[in-house]
Amino acid sequence: MNGIMHNCARSPENPLGGRSDEDIYWESCRYIDMLVTLIQPKRVLFLAVDGVAPRAKMNQQRARRFRAATALEKVAETSRQRGATKQALRTESEAGSERVFDSNCITPGTQFMRGLTQALLYYVAVKLESDRSWRDLEVIVSGAEVPGEGEHKIMEYIRKLKENRMMPANTRHCIYGLDADLIFLGLVTHEPHFFLLREKIDFQAAFRKVRVERVEAAKMDRDIRGEFELLSLGILREYLSLEFAYLEKKLPFGVYDLERIINDFVLLAFLVGNDFIPHSPTLEIREGALNSILFLYKELLPRFGGYLTDATGEARRPDLIHFDRLEILLTKLGLLESYILERREAVGARGTALVWSSDTREDHSAIWGFANANAGDGNLVHRTTPTSLENGDRVLQTSPSVADNVRRDTSALSRMNTEDLPILVGTNDESAELEPEVPLWDEQALAAALVDAADAQKLQRMLPRKRRYYREKLGIDYDRDPLAVRRVCRAYLEAIVWTLEYYTNGVASWRWFYPYHYAPFCSDMVGLQALADGMSLELGTPFLPLQQLLAVLPPRSAWCLPKLYADLMTKPSSPLADLYPQEVPIDMEGKRNDWEGIVLLPFMDEDRLLAAIAALKPEELTPDEQERNQLGSCIRLRCRSQSESAPSTLDQEPAGILSPFPSRMTRVAGAQIQRETISLKHERGFVPCLLRGTKPAADRAVGHPSLFVRDITHYFENVAIDIFGVPSKLESCIIRVLVPQDRHETQTATSLATAFLSSVTETSLESDRAGLAIPVRIGYPWQCPALLTAIESSTESVTWDANKTLRVQRNDPRMFRNTDSSLLQHLLQHAGISLEQSKFHGRVRRVIEIASGGGVTTAPIEESFPMLLIDRTEPRDPDDAKVPARLQVGDTVIYVGRNDTAHSRFYGSLAQVVSLVGVDPGRKRKHAPAVTTAPTVVIRLLHATPEPMRLLQQALAKQDAVQYAPLPVILRLAGLEGVISTRFAGMLMGKLRCRIPKHERFGDLHEVNLGLGLRFKKEMLVVPGYAVFRASRDGPTTTAPGAARADGTFLFATEATPRVLRSYRESFPGLLERMDQIVTQRGDGEVVLQATELFGDAEWPEMIGRIQDYLKTLECARLPLLPITSRVLIRSVVEAIQGLAQSASTECPSSSGSDGQNPATVDSFACRRSDVSLGLGSPDAPRSTPFRDYELGDRVVYIARSGAVPFGARGTVVGVHPPTKEVDVVFDHEFIGGSDLHGRCSGCAGKTLDAESTLLNLVAGSW
Repeated sequence: MNGIMHNCARSPENPLGGRSDEDIYWESCRYIDMLVTLIQPKRVLFLAVDGVAPRAKMNQQRARRFRAATALEKVAETSRQRGATKQALRTESEAGSERVFDSNCITPGTQFMRGLTQALLYYVAVKLESDRSWRDLEVIVSGAEVPGEGEHKIMEYIRKLKENRMMPANTRHCIYGLDADLIFLGLVTHEPHFFLLREKIDFQAAFRKVRVERVEAAKMDRDIRGEFELLSLGILREYLSLEFAYLEKKLPFGVYDLERIINDFVLLAFLVGNDFIPHSPTLEIREGALNSILFLYKELLPRFGGYLTDATGEARRPDLIHFDRLEILLTKLGLLESYILERREAVGARGTALVWSSDTREDHSAIWGFANANAGDGNLVHRTTPTSLENGDRVLQTSPSVADNVRRDTSALSRMNTEDLPILVGTNDESAELEPEVPLWDEQALAAALVDAADAQKLQRMLPRKRRYYREKLGIDYDRDPLAVRRVCRAYLEAIVWTLEYYTNGVASWRWFYPYHYAPFCSDMVGLQALADGMSLELGTPFLPLQQLLAVLPPRSAWCLPKLYADLMTKPSSPLADLYPQEVPIDMEGKRNDWEGIVLLPFMDEDRLLAAIAALKPEELTPDEQERNQLGSCIRLRCRSQSESAPSTLDQEPAGILSPFPSRMTRVAGAQIQRETISLKHERGFVPCLLRGTKPAADRAVGHPSLFVRDITHYFENVAIDIFGVPSKLESCIIRVLVPQDRHETQTATSLATAFLSSVTETSLESDRAGLAIPVRIGYPWQCPALLTAIESSTESVTWDANKTLRVQRNDPRMFRNTDSSLLQHLLQHAGISLEQSKFHGRVRRVIEIASGGGVTTAPIEESFPMLLIDRTEPRDPDDAKVPARLQVGDTVIYVGRNDTAHSRFYGSLAQVVSLVGVDPGRKRKHAPAVTTAPTVVIRLLHATPEPMRLLQQALAKQDAVQYAPLPVILRLAGLEGVISTRFAGMLMGKLRCRIPKHERFGDLHEVNLGLGLRFKKEMLVVPGYAVFRASRDGPTTTAPGAARADGTFLFATEATPRVLRSYRESFPGLLERMDQIVTQRGDGEVVLQATELFGDAEWPEMIGRIQDYLKTLECARLPLLPITSRVLIRSVVEAIQGLAQSASTECPSSSGSDGQNPATVDSFACRRSDVSLGLGSPDAPRSTPFRDYELGDRVVYIARSGAVPFGARGTVVGVHPPTKEVDVVFDHEFIGGSDLHGRCSGCAGKTLDAESTLLNLVAGSW
């Protein structure tokens, strides 16, 4: 939830903030609505807000918030200096448009966070009451008053369900968030069907310089806004299984366990740093430290004969870790320290000293005393020739002098490295046999290894570096104060234990923290068992919210605290004044980015903090502030069943929740919702084993993406895979897809097409713009639907008709080879996948949308795809389409039955099922006896308000009254005829380009638009209500992608456009005339004005800024740019329609579909089963109205089973957007998830929807 709030706190128009608390709550609820629509959870929705964190996390929170406050102040000051904003830092809980939003208020204990919990409870209650897709959901709201980080509270809930055996095997989990910690948390649950949902981030966008303002059509307010990605932890588990699978033959029989390896993998990842532990000075993840650690782990695990961790589910157990094994691993890493530091010195500050690559493997093995560098590859029998980097990256090659020096230093440590690992032969012969297993270390060998670990601490080459590091970073004399070094090592060991406990079992201690800014060297981590003796983590209690606020907030955010507490932070006489420095040093040594720097804040002294708070007078806190300082519990909400009565006055449950959105919604919600508090307390943590009955993702019954749905091999190679636009510099696990047995005999495209069509029925073929196509799934391991239109080889191209008759044409071999090379390169460099062969391609058109009614929308461009990664779509059972959706008494349905005179006013109305006669409430069995009597449903109709058609037609008449005229007429009406030329006026209506010199106020821009932006010829875009395009009778009338440019004329509104022109001229006297003079003098062609020519060298920044500010205040600037093919109602007409809906609601309040708690019953009668519908997407869905039949002003009902719009909501079509099949609808009542359609309607009643998949058109029924 915290990520959502940070996203919603700042609007695109004002990145510094300016939104009120209500606006942020509203946008956050809309964002949740979008995520729920996207994922469609079936059982549980858990909304987790960060509460009071463990002390170990608070140190990081404190550093982040001090850094954020300083950065925000600098950004705001810079913006003010540039003249881009007049905003000041926010100093109170209400934020207006002239204040910068302080994100530090998103911390437990603030007034903002208390209001957020109430907003979430209200939102959930509204959705449970109005959205059919939420009806069976159990929703848990864990607000900021519930202690614990949001993601860890979700883990607590999963632990509790598993402990109580309330979570069945194969449960699917999805968590939203960008935090990498979610990956490791998901892994330690040992739930294989786990996904992370995250926004698709363009990491290269920050490096692109925007030189010219872009012109593009407004983005429609659809249910899903932006692009998202699903990260499958199941696939990650499969990659880990490939990484470590070869160890199964090297470990004693029955010891290999992927679940135990996953726990070890999570522990090893801690060593490169996280929110609770700094990384050791020589373990930088960008240098390949994690690769080195894993390679060492794979070398040591066969010798250990067991694992680093021993998770049993019991909490607060220091023996969760085998310290002797961990010590050997850490000190082995310590042997690399001088090697790494010397490589860094050789590369310099601007390079990256990659300490792990295929070239350094032998160095590592030699330093560690392992004879064969290839032992850790796991599957060298499939290794191919490594791919070299050709992008100029500075990758330091092995330095013989560095490696030799380290080998000499480690020669005394050879006792624990006498045995050699088996040698794998680099061959493609899969029958190559492995050498004998690595012998296990017995107790004597293990003891010798521990002795050698202690010797590793004394390597002479590292002593000068250690002395400097401990003196400068930790203030310790390394030679004279060994006990201080041991204290740092003990604290670091405690940090490892605490963090592993936190991930696997939950909070081990609320008050423990790592009390240093830096970590010790790995080579100093010796004698771990002795350090662990007596280690005890006391659970304790969490801080109170106001205590945490005082501990983590900087003085600049003191406004978030009650004044009584804020004085402790801001007054010079405060006993805590030294803990809140105004300037904070940041250590950037060895760092590239500001966020990587170490914030050298003094750690909060808990005893002093609590003593200072104890000296305060609690009675001086207001009741509201006292309530903010209390810890709370999670709240579970669900719909009441029909058998449950409403709460009585004796129930300690409120009758409803008041709206936190008074400017948008006034209804009271929650009267029909059951609420109860729940505890997340549990006794056991995660145990490294799968639940009994768990199926692999490759199982068809599971239906999840998997590497193992195909025959594969794998190998490790550096292929510079594209990672967020940057090529990887380290080895990757490459998946090689093998040709399945049934295709080995296929020699031609004709034979493959014949085989492909053999299992396809004629009814499965889809009509496509290129002919008839086969529904298929393309891609690996993720697959997406597509339509296959042809199969190609280097010599032939095969298509087919509805009778499966093949049509064969000759193909161009050279073009096929070029396409094949591009496909293979793209797969390898973007997905790490190689193909055994690629003799055949399929011509496919991706399906970009599947409508609820079953129709598909395909991509406009056809593409080639390897046939090896194309699968036929499994045919559906034809009987499934005949099975009616499950219908129960109490269901809310849509009446779509008789449309005669007596029943037409009920058409499309909401109804409630009263009883079922002759209807099987379950799914129909395939061989069930035929029903002899027609099934009957008794329904009670709701909301049968007559449609206000006469008044609606009067409102629509205003649209026809708007007149448009050519540009010369507009100039005459504006009084500008003869003042400015028609040529210049044409530029002014759209893009009036003005070149500007480099200036900090305008960033990287070197050209701005001083035009009104009412229409753009090149882009074929117009502002509705100001400009229209009238096509000529002989020219094309559409501008679909790829179509020819439409022929015609742009016309302008005779009332609105002259008004804007006059305003522009009056606001800047003489400016239009001056610009027109320059344009006229330049002659023909497009003219680019010069800012310095218009205003002079000194005044141009101020004048350009004033013009830009003025243009933003115009109504036309707040309206969307739409394609000329769109047909929309102007704002005044839409507002008139909304007024009609409001009047109808006032006259008949009981008929309100959005604000009424208990809609009145208007009629009750029996009808056929086919006369009611549970909504589009069910087999009984009513036939949708074709998009071509939609007109402006049509009355519609929302009948999709999910989405932001309430089921059964009525509205009016106010925009039609061919060729997308989308319409803009303004609904009769506002709803969470609605919008103002880019300023075209008031409130939040608008939505852009797919007409054929979500709406029922009432024209036939009501008109």
